[in-house]
Amino acid sequence: MRKKIFGLISIVFLGTHLHAQVNVVDYTIGVKDTAKHLFHIEIDYVNTTQEDSVSFYLPKWTPGYYQIMDFAASIRNLKFENNAKETLEYILVDSSHWIVPVKKGETVHIGYDMLENKNFVAESYVDGNRAYILPTNLFLYNKQIQFGKNIRVRVLKDPSWPNIYGTGLSLQKTDASTWDFTANTLDDFYDSPILLGKLDSLPTFYIHGIAHQFVGYDLGNSQYTQRLMSDMKKIITQAIDIFQDIPYQKYVFLGIGEGRGGIEHLNSSSVSFSGNSIKNENDYKRVLSFLTHEYFHNFNVKRIRPIELGPFDYQTANRTRQLWISEGLSVYYENWLLYKTGIYSQEEFLNTFADAMDIYENKPGHLIQSLASSSWNTWSDGPFGNLSDTAISYYDKGPVVGLLFDCAIKYYSKGKFSLENVMRALYDQYYKKLGRGFTEDEFKNIATHYGTKKILPLFEYINTAKEVDYNKYLNLLGLKLNYTLQNGKKIFHLTN
Repeated sequence: MRKKIFGLISIVFLGTHLHAQVNVVDYTIGVKDTAKHLFHIEIDYVNTTQEDSVSFYLPKWTPGYYQIMDFAASIRNLKFENNAKETLEYILVDSSHWIVPVKKGETVHIGYDMLENKNFVAESYVDGNRAYILPTNLFLYNKQIQFGKNIRVRVLKDPSWPNIYGTGLSLQKTDASTWDFTANTLDDFYDSPILLGKLDSLPTFYIHGIAHQFVGYDLGNSQYTQRLMSDMKKIITQAIDIFQDIPYQKYVFLGIGEGRGGIEHLNSSSVSFSGNSIKNENDYKRVLSFLTHEYFHNFNVKRIRPIELGPFDYQTANRTRQLWISEGLSVYYENWLLYKTGIYSQEEFLNTFADAMDIYENKPGHLIQSLASSSWNTWSDGPFGNLSDTAISYYDKGPVVGLLFDCAIKYYSKGKFSLENVMRALYDQYYKKLGRGFTEDEFKNIATHYGTKKILPLFEYINTAKEVDYNKYLNLLGLKLNYTLQNGKKIFHLTN
């Protein structure tokens, strides 16, 4: 069944470039056909450059999911027109790059549809129940827009859907028919998905006056969803205590319904979530662990980040050797935070590392690929080391190395410091003070500052495929690792 266009999102960008000229772009998006999973997008752009043509791009990847994506394959009925509604013949440089003849001061009008039928957190999606708008895979940009400032986003409300939305964007104003949001930069806008539709919300909680929300589709109403926000408040309070700072004005979990995965954003996270799928206490703890991981990323990768991860180049892989920090240490802290808040017992906490060792140590690739290489090669190997004979995953080895660092830093500093001091120093020095990412050497310098140079041998477990001497560092704090063999595979046991 065809449905009329229900809502439009108008995005207005005002900025300056190197010659202090002002350029303006208006974005508009609406749902064209829910049955066919179609958005319709229109763009009006004024050429303020000195050139007689403009390059437009669609991103080839989205931050948080380190894979090249063929977003442009979803484009339908693309057309460029001038003010007289005459079609402009463009040059297709590659699947995501168009050069359009537009003289200085003239406006180009762009219209196209986007087919979004994959219920996946790294792509937009629309049906009769909700619209998940991931800006990176929908909106064209050019260099003037990318390096400008101040984007206003207008969402026209659909009266057939509840008056509820979810986004990390700042609300500028609202009335009976619209929401107006703002973002500082294109990077911020691209990193702020919007969820609309037949949504519900869980009770908002506040920490130091800052709102934390959960808005989503198919949230359910069970004993587990009723407990969820209370437990997340405990976890997030503990995470904030690590950094002694809240870097956002609000935080929103966007539950997009059943699907695949989760992706962190600047002030929000998109999570595949259905409250009705939580059947027991183990399911519930897995959900808490998942949400904690995505939340912790607002500190570790959105603010504490490898220097290669921002500002972004959306047209190519942004490779770094330090995803083991961004992802692996986030796994470490998801487990640590659930333990610190009493949700995990000590046995459950230690079992998370034994389980990771089971996966890592039984992959032939653990003798071939280093942790740093698994970070660099994730664009080809996949985030979980899909080429199992030659590759590993930083999700498995990363948190285990994090545990070894924590043990060593605590021991060699005589209990004065821990891995938390390293994370807080990275946050304070490179995010708050310098406003940039950190290099490999800068991470090493901060780690050895707190753990002394006696922790330097641990970096071999990052940069080489050397067999890990776990007990050398676990024993420092009274932990002990052993394993048994079952069907030719090592099964690890970590005890205190």
